[in-house]
Amino acid sequence: MADAPPSDHASLRRELDDLARRLEVRPSVDVARNGFVLLFVGLLSVGISWALFWDRWDRLDPTDPGVRHPTVFMTASGLVLVLGAILLVRSTVVLRRSRRMAREEAALFTRLRELRRLLEIDA
Repeated sequence: MADAPPSDHASLRRELDDLARRLEVRPSVDVARNGFVLLFVGLLSVGISWALFWDRWDRLDPTDPGVRHPTVFMTASGLVLVLGAILLVRSTVVLRRSRRMAREEAALFTRLRELRRLLEIDA
């Protein structure tokens, strides 16, 4: 890089320092972690709701006139199911955002490596 003008060297160095600061922390990792937590809680709540429905309705004979359907139980199970579905949709959105952020970070890191090569920091 000895034959390059000093102004180019300085601007490349400033860009390198800026990219290094931006890539110190990878926010896509935190977003992905949040997405996986949402996915886990969503799957857990859907599974619990399914188990509650199964426990209640598997043992009942719907033709038996003495069977009462507990509306509170059905409402609670339904709410847990809706909550689980919302969490699963939200986790999908968050994980997709995380992947997009990771692709952007990878492109920035590629540029950082190219700058290090141009500045002859990495041989």
